[in-house]
Amino acid sequence: MKSRFQKVLRIAVCAMLVAILAVTTLLATGCGRTDFDGSTVPVDVNLPKDTAANLKMGVLDDASEKTSAQAIIDAFNEVYPNIKITLDPISGNYTQGLLSRIKSGTVPDILYVGDDTISYFAEKKLLLNLDAHMDAAKFDTSLYYDSMIKLGQKNQNGSQYMMPRDYNKVVCYYNKDLLAEAGITKDNPLYPNDDWTYDEFLDLCEALKKSSLSSDIYPVDAMLAWPPVFNAFIRSYGGELMTVDGKPAFNTPEAKEGLSAMKTLLDKGYTINPMQKTEEIFNAEKAVMYFAVRPIMSNLQVAGINYDAVSFPFIGEKGYIGAGTSGYGIARSSKHPNEAWAFLAFMMSKDGQQAFSKTGNAVPVLKSLATDEDAIWNTIPDIQARFNHKAFIQFDERDTLKDYLNGVNVDLYAKIDSAMLNLLDNYMGWTVAAGDPDEVCAKVEKDINRILNSD
Repeated sequence: MKSRFQKVLRIAVCAMLVAILAVTTLLATGCGRTDFDGSTVPVDVNLPKDTAANLKMGVLDDASEKTSAQAIIDAFNEVYPNIKITLDPISGNYTQGLLSRIKSGTVPDILYVGDDTISYFAEKKLLLNLDAHMDAAKFDTSLYYDSMIKLGQKNQNGSQYMMPRDYNKVVCYYNKDLLAEAGITKDNPLYPNDDWTYDEFLDLCEALKKSSLSSDIYPVDAMLAWPPVFNAFIRSYGGELMTVDGKPAFNTPEAKEGLSAMKTLLDKGYTINPMQKTEEIFNAEKAVMYFAVRPIMSNLQVAGINYDAVSFPFIGEKGYIGAGTSGYGIARSSKHPNEAWAFLAFMMSKDGQQAFSKTGNAVPVLKSLATDEDAIWNTIPDIQARFNHKAFIQFDERDTLKDYLNGVNVDLYAKIDSAMLNLLDNYMGWTVAAGDPDEVCAKVEKDINRILNSD
């Protein structure tokens, strides 16, 4: 009988492969698409404030996501009242929903884009290259976190296809009540802090494991199956998952050291097996700590958790921290690329960043606001008096991105990601008995080479 993980993984991978095949087929046949190319519209970055147009914005069909997008739109309409932007929520699998709009010729003008789909959408010519608009506007990227700007570029070093709306990095949330119940108060050297080492983090996990807390409470939900976490672990020990030219690179002592460090968390019972999670255990107060990002904060508020956060612990020799973003791009098929750019430019402005920050779920990508203690995101009622906001912006020099697919053919992304999960599963023993590290790495290396050679 197949495990829950195998079933879920098979379904997820099949969905991704179906989406990729559908995009390829649609682009090859032109089914239902118009031939309009927004890049042929003369660039104009100085639209009059009375410019009128009706645009649609494709967004995730998620309440918080729609609220965030609408907040930016409302602020934008104070400047451009006649550029009407209507939300077009895409339910279910976002990529597949977008494909249905490609097929019907109704792709929204502005598209929500996650950082993990930029290169794919750019390669398939679904997004407009923003370089011409940025050049005309003399857009100064140095005002923003460089790692986030790169995430909006094809392969993180090419042309810009998405403007990042926020700065997200992994932090360590912690439940203050559970720490107190375990007898660990703020004057205790084990208490979480922004400058802690991985050894100190492990010492705290061990103390929590031996404390009077209920045995079903884990020291941490380490999110081991999440790329911002497992990529950071491996890179922190000097390893890599893939080379810059798209070859497997994890069969090395350095990468194995990172994999083994994650396995230790599982073997010692410090974290839950990610394939056994049936709920968000931190929200349910069944984990004392949680590796996560700023956008989950509203969920913690709703759950009534007495929480705070500190920086991700310094792991290995390099102490990398997983970072990511999401934002908006312009559909290449849009007949209103200049009006859409006006929205993107506003989103990146101080007023646009402030509007987005009001949700409490965002850290501004504009550095001057991110570091401003009086900025909205830093002064949210009921949070600022008791919360360590600095955890979300410290140590940007340690940011690491999900870059291991950059040298891979975009049509192979889903298969490579599936192989990476198999590597983690077989190395750590999530759904099968953990294998010999050398044998596991050698086998998955062969599997990936087979995938690459079948291209």
